[in-house]
Amino acid sequence: MSGRRRHVLVTIALLLIFGFAVDSMWLLLLRNSYMSTLAHIRDVGPRHLPGSDTPIRSRYSGIPLLDYWFAVMQTILANVTDGSAPRLSLYAFHFAGQLGSMTTLLIMESMRVGNKGTLVSWFMPWGLLMTAYGYAVIMPVYGIVHLFVSSTTSPSSENVQAKQEIQIPDHIGLYTLPAAIVLGYGMPVLLMALPIFTTDWHQLFVAGWHLFPIWVALSHFLLKLLASSVSIGPPLNSTPNQTMSSATEYDKTYRFTRKRSLRRSYRIAFRLSAATHVLTIIIIGLAQRFPSLFPSPQDQPISWSSVFLPDYWRSTTPMQDFVQGTLNLLQYDQYSGSLAALTWGVGVYWLSLPEKRDVMDWVFMAIEVTAISVCFGPAAALTILLSRRDQHLVNPFPELRRGRLTFV
Repeated sequence: MSGRRRHVLVTIALLLIFGFAVDSMWLLLLRNSYMSTLAHIRDVGPRHLPGSDTPIRSRYSGIPLLDYWFAVMQTILANVTDGSAPRLSLYAFHFAGQLGSMTTLLIMESMRVGNKGTLVSWFMPWGLLMTAYGYAVIMPVYGIVHLFVSSTTSPSSENVQAKQEIQIPDHIGLYTLPAAIVLGYGMPVLLMALPIFTTDWHQLFVAGWHLFPIWVALSHFLLKLLASSVSIGPPLNSTPNQTMSSATEYDKTYRFTRKRSLRRSYRIAFRLSAATHVLTIIIIGLAQRFPSLFPSPQDQPISWSSVFLPDYWRSTTPMQDFVQGTLNLLQYDQYSGSLAALTWGVGVYWLSLPEKRDVMDWVFMAIEVTAISVCFGPAAALTILLSRRDQHLVNPFPELRRGRLTFV
Protein backbone atom coordinates (compact mmCIF):
# COMPACT_ATOMS: atom_id res chain seq x y z
CA MET A 1 0.00 0.00 0.00
CA SER A 2 1.39 3.39 -0.98
CA GLY A 3 2.27 6.09 1.52
CA ARG A 4 -0.57 8.31 0.27
CA ARG A 5 -3.16 5.60 0.92
CA ARG A 6 -1.76 5.03 4.38
CA HIS A 7 -2.11 8.74 5.12
CA VAL A 8 -5.71 8.68 3.92
CA LEU A 9 -6.67 5.65 6.03
CA VAL A 10 -5.16 7.05 9.22
CA THR A 11 -6.73 10.46 8.55
CA ILE A 12 -10.18 8.91 8.08
CA ALA A 13 -9.79 7.01 11.35
CA LEU A 14 -8.82 10.22 13.18
CA LEU A 15 -11.78 12.10 11.67
CA LEU A 16 -14.14 9.39 12.93
CA ILE A 17 -12.60 9.62 16.40
CA PHE A 18 -12.99 13.41 16.29
CA GLY A 19 -16.70 13.03 15.52
CA PHE A 20 -17.11 10.52 18.34
CA ALA A 21 -15.23 12.83 20.74
CA VAL A 22 -17.50 15.79 20.02
CA ASP A 23 -20.60 13.62 20.42
CA SER A 24 -19.49 11.75 23.55
CA MET A 25 -18.08 14.81 25.31
CA TRP A 26 -19.85 18.04 24.48
CA LEU A 27 -23.10 16.80 22.96
CA LEU A 28 -23.58 14.30 25.80
CA LEU A 29 -23.26 17.19 28.25
CA LEU A 30 -26.12 18.90 26.45
CA ARG A 31 -28.26 15.76 26.43
CA ASN A 32 -27.74 14.79 30.08
CA SER A 33 -28.46 18.32 31.45
CA TYR A 34 -24.86 18.95 32.58
CA MET A 35 -24.53 22.13 30.53
CA SER A 36 -27.90 23.43 31.69
CA THR A 37 -26.81 22.87 35.30
CA LEU A 38 -23.65 24.86 34.67
CA ALA A 39 -25.70 27.64 33.07
CA HIS A 40 -28.08 27.66 36.05
CA ILE A 41 -25.19 28.08 38.50
CA ARG A 42 -23.84 30.90 36.35
CA ASP A 43 -27.06 32.78 35.60
CA VAL A 44 -29.36 32.00 38.53
CA GLY A 45 -27.17 30.82 41.36
CA PRO A 46 -26.36 30.34 44.07
CA ARG A 47 -22.91 30.83 42.57
CA HIS A 48 -21.26 28.24 44.79
CA LEU A 49 -18.99 25.35 43.95
CA PRO A 50 -21.11 22.19 43.51
CA GLY A 51 -21.79 20.40 46.78
CA SER A 52 -20.53 23.23 48.98
CA ASP A 53 -21.29 26.77 50.11
CA THR A 54 -17.94 28.08 48.80
CA PRO A 55 -18.45 31.06 46.47
CA ILE A 56 -17.01 30.67 43.00
CA ARG A 57 -14.15 33.10 42.48
CA SER A 58 -15.00 35.46 39.63
CA ARG A 59 -11.73 37.36 39.16
CA TYR A 60 -8.42 35.80 38.12
CA SER A 61 -6.72 37.81 35.40
CA GLY A 62 -8.85 40.92 34.95
CA ILE A 63 -9.75 39.80 31.41
CA PRO A 64 -13.52 39.15 31.45
CA LEU A 65 -13.59 36.32 28.90
CA LEU A 66 -10.64 34.53 30.50
CA ASP A 67 -12.04 35.01 34.00
CA TYR A 68 -15.37 33.56 32.86
CA TRP A 69 -13.62 30.50 31.41
CA PHE A 70 -11.64 29.97 34.62
CA ALA A 71 -14.85 30.18 36.66
CA VAL A 72 -16.51 27.54 34.47
CA MET A 73 -13.49 25.23 34.74
CA GLN A 74 -13.51 25.84 38.50
CA THR A 75 -17.09 24.62 38.70
CA ILE A 76 -16.37 21.54 36.59
CA LEU A 77 -13.34 20.45 38.64
CA ALA A 78 -14.67 21.36 42.09
CA ASN A 79 -15.61 17.80 43.07
CA VAL A 80 -12.39 16.42 41.61
CA THR A 81 -10.22 18.11 44.20
CA ASP A 82 -12.45 18.62 47.26
CA GLY A 83 -12.39 14.96 48.33
CA SER A 84 -16.16 14.52 48.28
CA ALA A 85 -16.09 11.97 45.43
CA PRO A 86 -13.14 9.54 45.79
CA ARG A 87 -13.95 7.67 42.56
CA LEU A 88 -13.85 10.94 40.62
CA SER A 89 -10.60 12.01 42.28
CA LEU A 90 -9.05 8.61 41.57
CA TYR A 91 -10.01 8.74 37.91
CA ALA A 92 -8.65 12.29 37.64
CA PHE A 93 -5.36 11.05 39.14
CA HIS A 94 -5.18 8.35 36.48
CA PHE A 95 -5.99 10.83 33.71
CA ALA A 96 -3.41 13.31 35.00
CA GLY A 97 -0.67 10.69 34.78
CA GLN A 98 -1.59 9.72 31.23
CA LEU A 99 -1.82 13.36 30.14
CA GLY A 100 1.57 14.16 31.65
CA SER A 101 3.14 11.29 29.74
CA MET A 102 1.40 12.32 26.51
CA THR A 103 2.64 15.88 27.01
CA THR A 104 6.22 14.60 27.26
CA LEU A 105 5.86 12.64 24.02
CA LEU A 106 4.27 15.51 22.08
CA ILE A 107 6.99 17.93 23.18
CA MET A 108 9.61 15.42 22.04
CA GLU A 109 7.82 15.17 18.70
CA SER A 110 7.85 18.96 18.32
CA MET A 111 11.65 18.98 18.69
CA ARG A 112 12.35 16.74 15.68
CA VAL A 113 14.14 18.08 12.61
CA GLY A 114 11.27 17.11 10.31
CA ASN A 115 8.77 19.17 12.34
CA LYS A 116 10.80 22.38 12.46
CA GLY A 117 8.83 25.39 11.25
CA THR A 118 5.54 23.48 11.02
CA LEU A 119 2.28 23.72 12.98
CA VAL A 120 3.46 20.94 15.28
CA SER A 121 6.85 22.46 16.10
CA TRP A 122 5.57 24.00 19.34
CA PHE A 123 3.47 22.13 21.89
CA MET A 124 2.19 25.09 23.92
CA PRO A 125 -0.66 26.19 21.58
CA TRP A 126 -1.85 22.59 21.23
CA GLY A 127 -1.71 22.11 24.99
CA LEU A 128 -3.75 25.25 25.65
CA LEU A 129 -6.33 24.13 23.09
CA MET A 130 -6.56 20.77 24.89
CA THR A 131 -7.27 22.43 28.24
CA ALA A 132 -9.89 24.67 26.61
CA TYR A 133 -11.73 22.25 24.30
CA GLY A 134 -10.68 18.83 25.53
CA TYR A 135 -7.87 16.38 24.92
CA ALA A 136 -10.35 14.17 23.04
CA VAL A 137 -11.28 16.89 20.56
CA ILE A 138 -7.81 18.34 19.91
CA MET A 139 -5.72 15.14 19.78
CA PRO A 140 -7.32 13.87 16.53
CA VAL A 141 -6.83 17.31 14.99
CA TYR A 142 -3.18 17.29 16.06
CA GLY A 143 -2.72 13.84 14.54
CA ILE A 144 -4.21 14.87 11.20
CA VAL A 145 -2.16 18.07 11.05
CA HIS A 146 1.00 16.16 11.97
CA LEU A 147 0.45 13.60 9.21
CA PHE A 148 0.17 16.34 6.58
CA VAL A 149 2.83 18.85 7.66
CA SER A 150 5.56 16.67 9.17
CA SER A 151 8.24 15.19 6.96
CA THR A 152 8.81 12.50 9.62
CA THR A 153 5.75 10.59 8.37
CA SER A 154 7.08 9.68 4.93
CA PRO A 155 7.64 5.91 4.59
CA SER A 156 11.29 4.97 4.90
CA SER A 157 11.21 3.29 1.50
CA GLU A 158 10.23 6.58 -0.12
CA ASN A 159 12.21 9.05 1.98
CA VAL A 160 15.97 8.55 2.01
CA GLN A 161 16.28 11.39 4.54
CA ALA A 162 13.88 9.80 7.05
CA LYS A 163 16.75 9.00 9.39
CA GLN A 164 17.62 12.69 9.61
CA GLU A 165 14.03 13.93 9.78
CA ILE A 166 13.26 12.16 13.06
CA GLN A 167 16.44 13.30 14.81
CA ILE A 168 16.26 15.61 17.83
CA PRO A 169 19.51 17.59 17.66
CA ASP A 170 18.80 19.58 20.83
CA HIS A 171 20.20 17.09 23.34
CA ILE A 172 20.12 19.75 26.07
CA GLY A 173 16.39 20.18 25.46
CA LEU A 174 15.93 16.42 25.71
CA TYR A 175 18.03 16.23 28.86
CA THR A 176 16.03 18.95 30.65
CA LEU A 177 12.57 17.91 29.41
CA PRO A 178 11.74 15.52 32.30
CA ALA A 179 12.55 18.21 34.86
CA ALA A 180 10.45 20.72 32.91
CA ILE A 181 7.50 18.30 33.03
CA VAL A 182 7.92 17.93 36.80
CA LEU A 183 8.04 21.69 37.36
CA GLY A 184 5.56 22.87 34.73
CA TYR A 185 3.03 20.04 34.90
CA GLY A 186 3.60 18.05 38.08
CA MET A 187 3.79 21.03 40.45
CA PRO A 188 0.49 22.62 39.27
CA VAL A 189 -1.22 19.22 39.63
CA LEU A 190 0.18 18.83 43.15
CA LEU A 191 -0.80 22.35 44.21
CA MET A 192 -4.30 21.84 42.81
CA ALA A 193 -4.73 18.54 44.67
CA LEU A 194 -3.29 19.38 48.10
CA PRO A 195 -6.05 20.14 50.66
CA ILE A 196 -3.87 22.42 52.80
CA PHE A 197 -4.71 25.77 51.20
CA THR A 198 -7.61 28.15 51.70
CA THR A 199 -10.49 27.82 49.24
CA ASP A 200 -9.50 31.08 47.56
CA TRP A 201 -5.93 29.93 46.97
CA HIS A 202 -7.17 26.54 45.92
CA GLN A 203 -9.29 28.08 43.18
CA LEU A 204 -6.28 30.06 41.98
CA PHE A 205 -4.24 26.85 41.75
CA VAL A 206 -7.02 25.11 39.82
CA ALA A 207 -7.04 28.00 37.36
CA GLY A 208 -3.25 27.93 37.18
CA TRP A 209 -3.23 24.25 36.25
CA HIS A 210 -5.14 25.02 33.05
CA LEU A 211 -2.15 27.05 31.92
CA PHE A 212 0.28 24.16 32.41
CA PRO A 213 1.47 24.27 28.76
CA ILE A 214 2.81 27.76 29.46
CA TRP A 215 4.51 26.65 32.68
CA VAL A 216 6.08 23.65 30.93
CA ALA A 217 7.38 25.81 28.08
CA LEU A 218 8.74 28.43 30.50
CA SER A 219 10.37 25.80 32.73
CA HIS A 220 11.90 24.08 29.72
CA PHE A 221 13.33 27.35 28.41
CA LEU A 222 14.86 28.33 31.76
CA LEU A 223 16.27 24.87 32.41
CA LYS A 224 17.88 24.82 28.97
CA LEU A 225 19.53 28.17 29.70
CA LEU A 226 20.81 26.83 33.00
CA ALA A 227 21.99 23.54 31.52
CA SER A 228 23.76 25.31 28.66
CA SER A 229 26.25 26.68 31.16
CA VAL A 230 27.00 23.18 32.45
CA SER A 231 28.85 20.47 30.58
CA ILE A 232 26.21 18.00 29.37
CA GLY A 233 27.91 16.08 26.59
CA PRO A 234 29.69 17.95 23.80
CA PRO A 235 28.37 21.49 23.16
CA LEU A 236 25.97 21.80 20.26
CA ASN A 237 28.08 24.17 18.21
CA SER A 238 31.55 23.16 19.32
CA THR A 239 34.28 21.56 17.27
CA PRO A 240 36.79 18.88 18.22
CA ASN A 241 39.62 20.19 20.39
CA GLN A 242 42.54 18.76 22.29
CA THR A 243 40.25 16.55 24.37
CA MET A 244 38.83 14.98 21.20
CA SER A 245 41.22 12.80 19.23
CA SER A 246 39.25 13.30 16.03
CA ALA A 247 36.01 14.53 14.55
CA THR A 248 34.85 10.92 14.46
CA GLU A 249 35.32 10.54 18.20
CA TYR A 250 33.47 13.82 18.77
CA ASP A 251 30.58 12.70 16.58
CA LYS A 252 30.31 9.38 18.39
CA THR A 253 30.28 11.12 21.77
CA TYR A 254 27.64 13.60 20.64
CA ARG A 255 25.40 10.89 19.17
CA PHE A 256 25.76 8.78 22.32
CA THR A 257 24.76 11.74 24.52
CA ARG A 258 21.74 12.52 22.37
CA LYS A 259 20.65 8.88 22.25
CA ARG A 260 21.00 8.58 26.02
CA SER A 261 18.83 11.67 26.56
CA LEU A 262 16.23 10.37 24.10
CA ARG A 263 16.10 6.99 25.83
CA ARG A 264 15.80 8.70 29.21
CA SER A 265 12.85 10.83 28.09
CA TYR A 266 11.06 7.83 26.62
CA ARG A 267 11.59 5.81 29.79
CA ILE A 268 10.27 8.59 32.01
CA ALA A 269 7.16 8.96 29.82
CA PHE A 270 6.60 5.20 30.05
CA ARG A 271 7.16 5.08 33.81
CA LEU A 272 4.84 8.02 34.51
CA SER A 273 2.05 6.33 32.58
CA ALA A 274 2.73 2.93 34.17
CA ALA A 275 3.03 4.26 37.73
CA THR A 276 -0.27 6.16 37.74
CA HIS A 277 -2.09 3.39 35.87
CA VAL A 278 -0.88 0.55 38.10
CA LEU A 279 -1.39 2.57 41.30
CA THR A 280 -4.98 3.30 40.26
CA ILE A 281 -5.59 -0.41 39.69
CA ILE A 282 -4.06 -1.26 43.09
CA ILE A 283 -6.24 1.31 44.88
CA ILE A 284 -9.39 -0.05 43.23
CA GLY A 285 -8.41 -3.58 44.25
CA LEU A 286 -7.77 -2.49 47.85
CA ALA A 287 -11.04 -0.54 47.96
CA GLN A 288 -13.00 -3.60 46.91
CA ARG A 289 -11.14 -5.89 49.31
CA PHE A 290 -11.11 -3.44 52.24
CA PRO A 291 -14.01 -0.96 51.73
CA SER A 292 -13.46 0.68 55.12
CA LEU A 293 -10.09 2.04 53.94
CA PHE A 294 -11.78 4.23 51.31
CA PRO A 295 -15.11 5.46 52.72
CA SER A 296 -17.43 7.29 50.32
CA PRO A 297 -20.28 8.61 52.49
CA GLN A 298 -21.46 11.12 49.89
CA ASP A 299 -20.86 9.12 46.72
CA GLN A 300 -20.67 5.65 45.17
CA PRO A 301 -17.89 3.43 46.54
CA ILE A 302 -14.75 2.89 44.50
CA SER A 303 -15.03 -0.05 42.10
CA TRP A 304 -13.97 -0.97 38.57
CA SER A 305 -17.32 0.08 37.12
CA SER A 306 -17.76 3.27 39.17
CA VAL A 307 -14.29 4.51 38.17
CA PHE A 308 -13.85 3.37 34.57
CA LEU A 309 -17.30 2.61 33.12
CA PRO A 310 -19.03 5.72 31.68
CA ASP A 311 -22.70 6.19 30.90
CA TYR A 312 -23.85 5.47 27.36
CA TRP A 313 -22.67 8.40 25.23
CA ARG A 314 -25.98 8.70 23.34
CA SER A 315 -28.02 8.75 26.51
CA THR A 316 -30.70 11.42 26.92
CA THR A 317 -31.34 10.55 30.58
CA PRO A 318 -30.53 13.41 32.95
CA MET A 319 -27.31 12.84 34.86
CA GLN A 320 -27.51 11.18 38.25
CA ASP A 321 -25.70 14.09 39.90
CA PHE A 322 -23.02 16.66 39.09
CA VAL A 323 -20.23 14.26 40.11
CA GLN A 324 -21.42 11.66 37.61
CA GLY A 325 -21.63 14.30 34.88
CA THR A 326 -18.05 15.44 35.53
CA LEU A 327 -16.83 11.84 35.63
CA ASN A 328 -18.44 11.14 32.25
CA LEU A 329 -16.76 14.24 30.85
CA LEU A 330 -13.30 13.13 32.02
CA GLN A 331 -13.85 9.51 30.98
CA TYR A 332 -14.81 10.29 27.40
CA ASP A 333 -12.13 12.97 27.26
CA GLN A 334 -9.44 10.43 28.10
CA TYR A 335 -10.87 7.47 26.17
CA SER A 336 -11.36 9.36 22.92
CA GLY A 337 -8.11 11.30 23.28
CA SER A 338 -6.12 8.15 24.03
CA LEU A 339 -7.73 6.34 21.10
CA ALA A 340 -6.74 9.23 18.83
CA ALA A 341 -3.19 9.26 20.22
CA LEU A 342 -2.78 5.52 19.68
CA THR A 343 -4.27 5.73 16.18
CA TRP A 344 -1.80 8.49 15.33
CA GLY A 345 1.03 6.48 16.92
CA VAL A 346 0.15 3.37 14.93
CA GLY A 347 -0.07 5.58 11.84
CA VAL A 348 3.38 7.12 12.15
CA TYR A 349 4.85 3.72 12.95
CA TRP A 350 3.05 2.17 9.97
CA LEU A 351 4.35 4.91 7.69
CA SER A 352 7.92 4.16 8.76
CA LEU A 353 7.71 0.55 7.62
CA PRO A 354 8.25 -0.99 4.19
CA GLU A 355 5.05 -1.45 2.20
CA LYS A 356 4.87 -5.25 2.51
CA ARG A 357 4.24 -6.61 5.99
CA ASP A 358 3.09 -10.00 7.15
CA VAL A 359 -0.48 -10.15 8.49
CA MET A 360 0.69 -11.78 11.70
CA ASP A 361 3.00 -8.84 12.36
CA TRP A 362 -0.02 -6.55 12.47
CA VAL A 363 -2.04 -8.99 14.57
CA PHE A 364 0.82 -9.19 17.05
CA MET A 365 1.20 -5.40 17.15
CA ALA A 366 -2.55 -4.93 17.81
CA ILE A 367 -2.40 -7.45 20.65
CA GLU A 368 0.75 -5.86 22.05
CA VAL A 369 -0.62 -2.30 21.96
CA THR A 370 -3.84 -3.44 23.64
CA ALA A 371 -1.98 -5.42 26.29
CA ILE A 372 0.39 -2.54 27.11
CA SER A 373 -2.54 -0.11 27.31
CA VAL A 374 -4.41 -2.38 29.71
CA CYS A 375 -1.38 -3.16 31.88
CA PHE A 376 0.52 0.15 31.83
CA GLY A 377 -1.81 2.76 30.32
CA PRO A 378 -2.36 4.07 26.78
CA ALA A 379 0.44 6.62 27.07
CA ALA A 380 2.87 3.76 27.72
CA ALA A 381 1.68 2.05 24.54
CA LEU A 382 2.21 5.27 22.56
CA THR A 383 5.71 5.53 24.02
CA ILE A 384 6.52 2.07 22.68
CA LEU A 385 5.09 2.89 19.24
CA LEU A 386 7.08 6.11 18.83
CA SER A 387 10.25 4.49 20.13
CA ARG A 388 9.80 1.60 17.69
CA ARG A 389 9.30 4.13 14.88
CA ASP A 390 12.57 5.82 15.81
CA GLN A 391 14.38 2.52 16.14
CA HIS A 392 13.19 1.31 12.75
CA LEU A 393 14.17 4.47 10.88
CA VAL A 394 17.52 4.89 12.61
CA ASN A 395 18.41 1.20 12.44
CA PRO A 396 15.98 -0.62 10.09
CA PHE A 397 15.28 -4.24 10.88
CA PRO A 398 13.39 -6.79 8.76
CA GLU A 399 11.16 -8.14 11.50
CA LEU A 400 9.26 -6.72 14.46
CA ARG A 401 11.22 -7.53 17.60
CA ARG A 402 8.57 -9.49 19.41
CA GLY A 403 8.50 -9.37 23.19
CA ARG A 404 11.01 -6.54 23.62
CA LEU A 405 10.00 -3.24 25.17
CA THR A 406 12.99 -1.43 23.71
CA PHE A 407 13.68 2.29 23.61
CA VAL A 408 15.97 3.99 21.12
